[in-house]
Amino acid sequence: MQNNCSVDSVANAVISAAMEGGAEATEVFIQDSKEIGIRYCGEEVESISTGEDRGIGIRVIVNGKVGLLTSTDLELDCVTQRTRELVRLVSQLPEDRATTFPLPSGEIDKFVYFDQGMLFLTLEDRLKILERQKEECFSTSQSINGIDSLEYFDVISKIHLFNSFGLHVSYLSTIYSFFLCCTCSEGNRYGVGSDGAIEVSIDRLAKRKVGERAAKKALIDMLGRPAKDQESTIILAPEPAALLLSHLAKAVSGDQILKNQSMWIDKLGHQVASPLVNIYDDRLYPFGVETVPIDGEGVRAQKTAVIEQGILKSWLHDMTTASLLQTRSTGNASRNSFRDYPVLSCSNFYLKPGQQTEEQLIQSVSEGLYVYVLTDIGSINHINGQFTAYATGYWIERGHLTCPITSTTISGKLDEMLFHISGVANNLEWHGIGGNFGSPSIRVDHVQINGE
Repeated sequence: MQNNCSVDSVANAVISAAMEGGAEATEVFIQDSKEIGIRYCGEEVESISTGEDRGIGIRVIVNGKVGLLTSTDLELDCVTQRTRELVRLVSQLPEDRATTFPLPSGEIDKFVYFDQGMLFLTLEDRLKILERQKEECFSTSQSINGIDSLEYFDVISKIHLFNSFGLHVSYLSTIYSFFLCCTCSEGNRYGVGSDGAIEVSIDRLAKRKVGERAAKKALIDMLGRPAKDQESTIILAPEPAALLLSHLAKAVSGDQILKNQSMWIDKLGHQVASPLVNIYDDRLYPFGVETVPIDGEGVRAQKTAVIEQGILKSWLHDMTTASLLQTRSTGNASRNSFRDYPVLSCSNFYLKPGQQTEEQLIQSVSEGLYVYVLTDIGSINHINGQFTAYATGYWIERGHLTCPITSTTISGKLDEMLFHISGVANNLEWHGIGGNFGSPSIRVDHVQINGE
């Protein structure tokens, strides 16, 4: 990692060059990361890759217009010269949407979980974790007969963010992830299942039951049958509930509000869900994958109440949508790389767990569907909430899980479905579904179920 002195010198020189050239505001984002990836083909290691990514992203505002310069060359003369050229070019651009950079906001919460163990983690350590997941997968059932794919990835990053208003924040972070896909067979029946996990520490990753969960999904796929057409109660396990939550998040995005593409365009302050529903976006959540002291624009990390007791409390904003809607940023700009503009997105977005266990939720259902997996939900209409998704799981009879269910869809309107939530369990789980979304199991009544 680069030392702070050289980073400070580069950032200060860039800001000076831009401001002297006529910029109204300047931002410097410097990223330094190292990563390793391991891929299996079948049961053998296919490839091991390593990489480093170091670079600078410079944003300037000139007469209300925004431009971005990126470079992997941090040599002082080079970046200052290119910064001056950037200011000149941006002045000739058409006017952009209202954009500004944040002022420093006092003491920054430094709670970012940095796993120092990554610095000492060997290739052998990483392979042992993957081997344990394979063993866990095969030990679930004798019907599991192969690993289609197994992938591992970890990255350590140091981020520095400066702007011409005096902001300077630096932090370190670690991310680990893996993914496993397995197959099973009995006679002429076959099944496929996959699962993954993303965590901020190797210890937390090792505790995730990825191999076991993938095997369970494969077995349901192999043994399941379609459900009968009916309107009934469903129990959504944490993963499918988190998937629905990821789509719900789009309805509270400031971008979607500006485009009039949200089912809740005029619902701020109104009841939009059951009183059991409490949803938060929390960049300060302990051990969250998106837990960092600032967002991608430098806005101080915060916890935002999105829905409380079923009432819509807030949209999610970055600096641009907040400016256009005449409100404050909620710290929801994210940045994957120094090469990217900040984009509006969730941080750690979750449904607050309740008091019941998942078992108690299941026992409360006389007949219904326990949904373990949801797929093909991409067709959801975020304006009217209409959706259809393939559901895999188990049929519930008299409070017990019975036969596996596949080739079945659930459908309805997401906004109506939220009013029909009649139970929230206490088993909160986090899933990386294009972000970091957490949910416990939930009970939903009056859901249309159709078998094929």
